[in-house]
Amino acid sequence: MSGLRVYSTSVTGSREDYELFVEAVEQNTLQEFLKLA
Repeated sequence: MSGLRVYSTSVTGSREDYELFVEAVEQNTLQEFLKLA
């Protein structure tokens, strides 16, 4: 999962970038889940 790689780089970034990343991941995960459902 490429998201984990982005996650590790986001941790070293700013808190704002991290929060934006988490929001994007939550939305992407939800969309992927709905596709599989």
